[in-house]
Amino acid sequence: MTSSLPDMSSFEVMHISSELQFLVGARVNKIYQPSKNVFHFVLHVPSKGRFVLSLIIPKLAFVSPVKESSDVPSGFCMALRKRLVSSRLRSLSQLGFDRVLRLEFEKETSFFLFVELFSKGNLVLSDSQSKILLSLVRSSSRDFRPGSSYEAPPPPTDPRTLSLDEFVSLYSPGAPVEKWLASSMSLGKKYAREVCFNAGIEPSEKNVSRDALSALFNSMKNLLSRSTFPNAVLSQENKLVAVSPVMLEHLAEGHVVKSFSSFSEALSFAVYDVLKYSSVAEEESPVQRNVEKQLKMIEMQKDRVKSLLEEAEENSRTGELIYENYQLISDFLSEVRAKKEALSTEEFASFLKSHPLVSSFDLKNRTVKIKIP
Repeated sequence: MTSSLPDMSSFEVMHISSELQFLVGARVNKIYQPSKNVFHFVLHVPSKGRFVLSLIIPKLAFVSPVKESSDVPSGFCMALRKRLVSSRLRSLSQLGFDRVLRLEFEKETSFFLFVELFSKGNLVLSDSQSKILLSLVRSSSRDFRPGSSYEAPPPPTDPRTLSLDEFVSLYSPGAPVEKWLASSMSLGKKYAREVCFNAGIEPSEKNVSRDALSALFNSMKNLLSRSTFPNAVLSQENKLVAVSPVMLEHLAEGHVVKSFSSFSEALSFAVYDVLKYSSVAEEESPVQRNVEKQLKMIEMQKDRVKSLLEEAEENSRTGELIYENYQLISDFLSEVRAKKEALSTEEFASFLKSHPLVSSFDLKNRTVKIKIP
């Protein structure tokens, strides 16, 4: 179940966005969907090899060690494959300081994939003008209908760009300062606690002085620029306490801190080794199975309509050619009828074989294919 997994904060999305830049330029070899909200993008990075970008909606985005396995792709996944397999990943970025990643893919044209890692989460594919093509989730509060423009949620405060005066002006006494930092500064609880710890301020303090706010501001800026130290924090009983791209000093004492070479590696350890998460598809209800069946039928019908339109266009062109060359074709038919009556089968076959208009013929089925000059 995804509910057991840690949520990514905006701070962590910032770090994973930076870490995943090595994937830019990769080719999408495959996309598979082992369960409803889990998508694995199998990528080939030039000179580096194969990597799997795992998107667990609405929780996580990271490079994982998962192996390819069988899946039962939804209509959404099949549509993603149709557009993105064999494309190149051209860019990967965080939208502001939000929990949203934007991936740009290029094939015959460009596509944007918006990965929303908040609330119920979403995957939204748009064209190069941000017109929505596909959406994993529907919403009553936001418009994800095909053809509408993708609009990100209202941007949160970006603590990276704040001055001290702006930081102070945003403070509202009354709630615990830890809670204010977590929500108003988009840090999340564990990083708000880290800011308080390094500033020497009690997280439960509800009325903070300007001097204390100044200390909190400096502590926050220090956190935002802290060197990466990907790690998982475990209790003495080997339970997951936290996973982070930087050292969390307020958790160091009394816990086991296990370091990793990348944040993705730390997340993989937490998700698969500690939490024993399995992305094997859960059994779907009859309603869900019927929806997926209908979506697949719609995709098949779309392909059939496209084929019929191409066939109609070809037939239309054939009709135009017949009209434009009516006299030539009429004379040819008259000549063929006369020869058919006058010649033996062998002589008639020889006549057709040497005729400049005939490209092929089948006497058994009484068909002749001609080429129009």
